[in-house]
Order: sequence, then structure tokens, then C-alpha cells
Amino acid sequence: MRRHTAIRAAVIGVVKQYAGDVTIHDGRPVFLSEDDLPAMAVYLTNAVPCGDLLDEDQWEAVLHIEIFLKAAHPDSALDARAEDVIRPAMLSVPALSALSVSISPLGYDYQRDEEMSLWGSADLTYRITYSI
Repeated sequence: MRRHTAIRAAVIGVVKQYAGDVTIHDGRPVFLSEDDLPAMAVYLTNAVPCGDLLDEDQWEAVLHIEIFLKAAHPDSALDARAEDVIRPAMLSVPALSALSVSISPLGYDYQRDEEMSLWGSADLTYRITYSI
């Protein structure tokens, strides 16, 4: 859906201003090597229609902004990136307000690469409601 592309592009555009020299993926990467780190990803999951009327076409989804660092970094390094990059970026995404009806924080989750132990991540999630 083009609206999903526009939402991701708006978030990536603002996150780039705060992230410095970090690759930001449009979608969650399937594989990251140590040479790819640090990295970030912006993606949507669980998109479902939420309007009661057929002609409203209102949807909601979970917006993810995930930070990936080398596995040797502690969770406190992920926390610092979230505080220094994601928080200020999400407070200043004017393009997102034009694309959404509402957006609110949903959660914060840590993950580790269980297969190759290459990375750790912090996944910040937001509930976003929008019209298509």
C-alpha cells in the first residue's frame, strides 16, 4: 500500500537527521552481518482495517523503529540510542501528522540474534491509525 510506503519514508527522513552515519532499512532486514552494524529499520506490522463503515477505509498498524548494534554492546547502549535518536525524531515528524489520524507509543522490546549472536536490538513500537 502506498500509504505504508509514505509513512515509512516520513519516519526514515526524520530519523536520518538524528541517527548520523547509520544505515536505515525500509523494512526489517532479513540478515545483518557485523559489518552492517550499527543499523536501524523502520517497518509496519499487524495492519488491519479498524473502521466500522466500508467507505471510511481507516486502518491501524504497529510502527516499528528498531535499532541494531553489535552483540557486545549492552542494553544501556541501545537505551542511549533510543533516547538520543528515536525519541527526538518521533517528536518532530511533521510529515507523519499529515499521513496519520493518531500515533501513540506502544512498547519497547529488546531482542538478540539467537542464531549467530551478531547483534542486539531495541524495538520501539507505536500504534498508528491512518486513512488510505
